[in-house]
Amino acid sequence: MGRSGGAASGASFAELYAELCVIGRGSFGEVLKVRRRSDSRTLVCKVLSYGQMSEKEKQLVVSEVNILRELKHRHVVQYFDRVLDKRAAKIYIIMEYCENGDMGRQIKRMRRDRSHFEETRVWKFLAQLLLAFEACHNRKDIILHRDIKPCNIFLDRDMNIKVGDFGLAKELGAESQFAYTNVGTPYYMSPELINEKRYNEKSDIWALGCLIYEMCALRPPFEAANVVSLGKRISAGRFSRIPMRYSDELQAVVQSMLTLSPTRRPSVSQLMSLPRVGSYVVRARESITRSMARASESTEGSTSATSSAASSKAEAALAARAKEIRNREHALRVKEKQLVEREDEVRRREQAVREQEDALVHREEALAARESRTADLEAEFAARQRKSAVTAATTPTSASETLSTLSHGSLADHRGFRLTVDACASDDDDDDGNHAQGVRNHKDRENHDTADSIRSRDPAEEQETLITPRLSTRPQRQRPATGSDRRRGVISRGSPPATTGFADGAAPSQVRCKK
Repeated sequence: MGRSGGAASGASFAELYAELCVIGRGSFGEVLKVRRRSDSRTLVCKVLSYGQMSEKEKQLVVSEVNILRELKHRHVVQYFDRVLDKRAAKIYIIMEYCENGDMGRQIKRMRRDRSHFEETRVWKFLAQLLLAFEACHNRKDIILHRDIKPCNIFLDRDMNIKVGDFGLAKELGAESQFAYTNVGTPYYMSPELINEKRYNEKSDIWALGCLIYEMCALRPPFEAANVVSLGKRISAGRFSRIPMRYSDELQAVVQSMLTLSPTRRPSVSQLMSLPRVGSYVVRARESITRSMARASESTEGSTSATSSAASSKAEAALAARAKEIRNREHALRVKEKQLVEREDEVRRREQAVREQEDALVHREEALAARESRTADLEAEFAARQRKSAVTAATTPTSASETLSTLSHGSLADHRGFRLTVDACASDDDDDDGNHAQGVRNHKDRENHDTADSIRSRDPAEEQETLITPRLSTRPQRQRPATGSDRRRGVISRGSPPATTGFADGAAPSQVRCKK
């Protein structure tokens, strides 16, 4: 291999680094794990063959090198060196080695093992990513990463975030607030990039929301069979909630980062001002401070008392700020608990109202059923009344007329009987007193029967019988019978008939005269 003209010392890549293994391969090169010969430190080398690249692609490589050289942050992959081999048309970019690989590999392992990230770790990752974005966005010349995805987020031995692969990154000058080039991985592209509109640093916030969502759900928030369908899903902005094992607060943060409108999407500073995010940001800053202090001690050997006092003061300020944030978090949790209790009470009251409504509905249904049965009974009763009226109208003779007829017949029989007795008395003068007495007794019994039948009639029948001749049921005063009367056998009117001479119930026509 020829000597490279880009290395500071002018030495070749092989003279400076020992190749250990291949970590990955791409369309324009490969990623190697190497060991620096000067101090045996393990690093990563990104080898790019630029001989087949277009001028635009070459410009992207140069841009990545320049950005990595300028960005020095704890949560950005550290750039160390570059070696240019013009004879082989290759460039070697030497970077920090991350022992735990990239986030994409971690997500695949979680999905294979049916495991998941703890929520505290997700908050920690989010805070560290925001610090890395702060280093990129809060600059005079804003740096847009434009390709945030799991395989471009790396993890060191302590599982700290390292943002890498700035191959598609773009610098925006102060005079330009928007970029127009459509780049990025489709699953994490923002709606403005999908629709080829102007975009800014808010596109990185959208990609960050997609990344945090995938850490929780182990899949991207938007999936489709092809790019067109994926673009429609992203433009609609509809996605399911992260798994229920994660809190509503984390869901709300993800929801805010995946807001369709870039103007309504939060910035890095706005996300850091959230209480829960802010507490983890403070811890991350404290970790950076301690790391920088350790690095300074290892390089300079010792620190002065002044710098130590300043560091202690800064740490005390950070501790006070962390305590304040914890207090605010506690107050927020108390308020959230109160709101949950109020919501439970409202739900209980709503349930009681629904139960009362159901009871009223049941009562109304029972009342309607009773009203229906009452209407049926009334209809049946009316039908029976009409039937009774028709039957009464078709009857030929009333009961009162029948009783009147029977009464007239009894009186006629009574008159016939008297005529017969008188005739027999005139023909037979020698009949003895017992015969006459029997006739009288028989007449009295008939009179009593007639009177009883009249008393048992109703007022209407009584009115009808007033026109018929009545027999007096009261016994009349009887004059003493003379001898001539007894010889002739005359029976006075009102005298009781004798009980002898007639059998009980014998008709008057059966009386025979004695000659």
